[in-house]
Amino acid sequence: MRKKLLWAVLIAILCYSPAFAQEAKKTWKIFICRAELLIYSDIESGLKTSIAALGHIDDQDISYLPTKIVGDKSDDYPQTQAAVKEIIANNKPDIIVTIGTPATIPIWQVVKDTNIPVVFSSVTYPIREGLIEALGKPTGKNITGITVGVPQVVTLAFNRQLLPDRNKYKRLAYLYSSENLADVAYMEGLKSLPTTSGWKIIYIDYYDNNKKAISYDLLFKKIKEIKPDAMFGYATLSLIRSNPEPLKKLHAFNIPVLGIASMDIDPGVVGGIMSDYKGLGKQQAEMVDKILKGEKAGNIPPAYPKTFMTVVNLKRAHELGIEPDPKLVADANKIIPADPPEAK
Repeated sequence: MRKKLLWAVLIAILCYSPAFAQEAKKTWKIFICRAELLIYSDIESGLKTSIAALGHIDDQDISYLPTKIVGDKSDDYPQTQAAVKEIIANNKPDIIVTIGTPATIPIWQVVKDTNIPVVFSSVTYPIREGLIEALGKPTGKNITGITVGVPQVVTLAFNRQLLPDRNKYKRLAYLYSSENLADVAYMEGLKSLPTTSGWKIIYIDYYDNNKKAISYDLLFKKIKEIKPDAMFGYATLSLIRSNPEPLKKLHAFNIPVLGIASMDIDPGVVGGIMSDYKGLGKQQAEMVDKILKGEKAGNIPPAYPKTFMTVVNLKRAHELGIEPDPKLVADANKIIPADPPEAK
């Protein structure tokens, strides 16, 4: 009888010991791949800091594989894919985090038919690249993430703060090329907005259908005819900025030009707004956290950035007789100061 009692006690102890009562806690292996631009290191830093703040500890419930840094040109894609295939085969990551389009596109091509979840950030055109169908809509696939683009409603509100005089600045021209998919997608988003911060948006297409090419002459002709109160663009503005002569002619109109997606605006732009890179890392970490807690990537809606950085060019603003909203100036991440008044 005593032996039977001892056996019963021993079995009870074993069954209720931690080893039997629950499975060993899983350590998730996270593989980060980013393009080589230095700004992407800020996203990675924000990502890791935020994952730790969410309670995940390296070498406990998560384990980071060595970060893979890849080239930023499409010619580098085959090399990236070969490296990633080897990493997957040897290390079997549970989650892949990508930063930048040059890291995301080739990796997605490798893993899209697997069950490895991918969380991307800083992809400029995720819809055009075929990663997702829409922002804010779950993909149903093993991918989600954050674009780098500033939402149209945020851009328009920023533009209004740059040019707060609604009586003087009413008509805002969106410069675009109808052949550029990114420009067109951004325009469609503008047209769908229920409110535009008091702007009347005018659309100026400078793609010449006869020549099958963009035409700066056509752009300047339309600006001269339409005479908008201010101008801005998306992909188009970046293209113009890379061409000194068209840029010089654009600013010669002395119509305020408002920038997107750059802290290093050229001297003729009144101000610009872009995504906050560490903020992107934080958003990405929140998505990773959901997956670690059991959510599927395909159920997490891809998103726009939530936080932004701004630059205000007071020098150009004052040249054009503009006084931006004082709060916007006070909150700006970067200010290009106005020239000091001449000593009398």
